Amino acid sequence: MIDFDGTDDFISGGSSATIDNSFNTSASISFWLRTDTSPGGGASFRLAGKADVSGLLFLLSDFGASSISIRFRQSRATTPGDWRASNLSTGVWRHIAITYDGGSTANDPTFYINGSSVATIEVGAPAGAISDDSASNFNIGQDGATEFTNGQMEDFRLFNRIITQNESLILANGYRGPLGGEILWLTMMDSRILAGSWGDQTLSSASAHLPDRSNNSNDGTPQGGAIGRGSDILRMGAMI
Repeated sequence: MIDFDGTDDFISGGSSATIDNSFNTSASISFWLRTDTSPGGGASFRLAGKADVSGLLFLLSDFGASSISIRFRQSRATTPGDWRASNLSTGVWRHIAITYDGGSTANDPTFYINGSSVATIEVGAPAGAISDDSASNFNIGQDGATEFTNGQMEDFRLFNRIITQNESLILANGYRGPLGGEILWLTMMDSRILAGSWGDQTLSSASAHLPDRSNNSNDGTPQGGAIGRGSDILRMGAMI
């Protein structure tokens, strides 16, 4: 698993034609998540996405009153679309999947937690054309400026299609193979970690990159401080 310290580290998947503007039409994202702390005070952890003003963001946001929610934000020319779902607690592994078709402002995303669809709350209604995010890198664990994720993630996938609830459940049950349609796929369990070895306990831009298992060459590059590498035994135990 990938262990972010909440201070200065994240992984960059870069910017390419395969992942730029991915949610302008049908797309999905999925990953395992366990947070060490709450963002607190109405703040957010930026779990993944592009730059805030010109792209898309997947966040863990604190809405107060113990309401910590997975959140999806899509920038548009007039008003960004903003949705959240589910009250989450820290210290627990969960599989998260979000699907969305940005082709119409009438569409809402679908959130799956551990393979089950959960209620969606619209924080802000989208208006206007979707903003172009091709000038920004797709980052995991942060957007490159603030709001670093404090916790662990694993098996991060970006799809160029809507995955079904059953496919989300398959992933939540621990399936490690391809589903089809992955355009970015990073996992710490990959034995092909570039320029590093399994003996290393951390990843850095100088020591190792995560190869893109979708074969689109969107390799994950560690940024900021060294990123911890942890055993996947505890996450696998969460699925039993």
